[in-house]
Order: sequence, then C-alpha cells, then structure tokens
Amino acid sequence: MEALHFIEKFDVGLPTDTPTWTGGMLLIPEAASKPSDQKPPLAQIQEGCKELDVLVLNNQHCVAVTHVDGADTGQSTPYHISRFLKGGYTYVNPKKKTIPKESWELVSRLAGPNGRNDGNPPGSYALKFHRGALNRFLGSAVEVEEQLKPVLKKAAKSNVVMAMTMNAGMTDLVLNFVCSARRAGTAIDQLVLFPTDAEAFGVAQSLGVPHFTHPSFGDFPKEEAESYGDDTFVKMMWIKAGAPT
Repeated sequence: MEALHFIEKFDVGLPTDTPTWTGGMLLIPEAASKPSDQKPPLAQIQEGCKELDVLVLNNQHCVAVTHVDGADTGQSTPYHISRFLKGGYTYVNPKKKTIPKESWELVSRLAGPNGRNDGNPPGSYALKFHRGALNRFLGSAVEVEEQLKPVLKKAAKSNVVMAMTMNAGMTDLVLNFVCSARRAGTAIDQLVLFPTDAEAFGVAQSLGVPHFTHPSFGDFPKEEAESYGDDTFVKMMWIKAGAPT
C-alpha cells in the first residue's frame, strides 16, 4: 500500500513532505475480509474495521501482528507492544551478558541498539521539583479552569483552539510565527498564548491575541533552551503539558 497516500487520508500527526515515506502494509482481521476481496485498501478498512491502529517505523524495524476474537474470549485489545532486539551484542545489565546473533531478546522501550537501557530514573532534585509543581498545579486546577474558560471561548472556532507556550527566550519564534502567518494571510484568530514571565506576557499583549497565565503555573526560565532535553526544556514542558489541557 502506498504509504504517502495512506497518511494523507489519515492524519497521524507527522508531516507528509519531510520523511521519505517508502511504503506500507495493511493487515485486516480474517473475519473482516475475504480471500477474493480485491477492493482498494481504504475501502476494506471502511467496511471491515471498527478501529484503525497506525504504526510508523523506520525501514529496519519489523512488526508482527496477530488478532484475537475479543467477542468470543471476553478479552479486550491490550494495546501492548512487546519489543524484541536482534542479538549479536554484549551488555552489562546488571551483569555482563552476550546475546547470540540468531536469538531475539525481549527488551524495554528504552533499550538502545546494544541492548543497554538508556533510561535513568529521576534523582531526588527532579522528584522534588516535579512533585511540587504537580501539587501546586492540581491544587489550583478548578480556579484555573474557571478563569481560562472565557479566554478559550473567545478564541475557539468549532470548539478548537491553537495553544502556544512562550518565555522571553522564545519571543523571536512566536513573533516569527505570527508575522509569517499574517503575511501569508493565514488566520490566527484561534491562537491562545501562555506566557511564563513578564517579558513574554508583554509581548502577548502587544500582539493582541488571547493569552493567559496563572500563579499556579510556577516560575520558569526566561532563556531559550539550548538543546533538546536540557533543564530549561524540561521545566518548560510543564507549561506545555499543563496549561493547554
């Protein structure tokens, strides 16, 4: 099945012009298809499926799919992926272990190509920070929702808004987005900004777009993140994950 045609039909949250989409495969339960069925893939989905699950993998990943008749067994779809890594590597976890090339090892989702688990548990500082932020945010959730509702209502069209967070360091990115959209004639009436400091708040006001902030969001860095996953990036994820919801 042509992959690009498929993702243009079903929005999977990825751009269609950036990755090289090389192809795809459609698997339909035997009970929902016929051996002689020569209908186009999208037509088979429409007639034989009640749910469609999409996997996007690179060309070195393989996937095995099996179906269970939940109506007969009383089981529901587990939505669990068991990840197996091809052998031929040695890792220490917790002791030195060599995996034969011909075998497949059940690994965690965080395991790298050498089988090593690259995920590190959070330290005491991170736990204290995130627990405090979560406690502060949830403690004011009702008040935030009441104050935010009229802002969202003003911007929403068909119950949809476009939420963006920003600090002072991200001002150039936000200004570039807004100016580019206006130059291209793209409406940004549904845009709602969530500034995290006084400078960013002033920019949001000057742009004349709906914006919102609340003390429960906490204090955030003013500088732009230097790299993906650094301390500034992690802290700004709180406002990205919490405020728009």
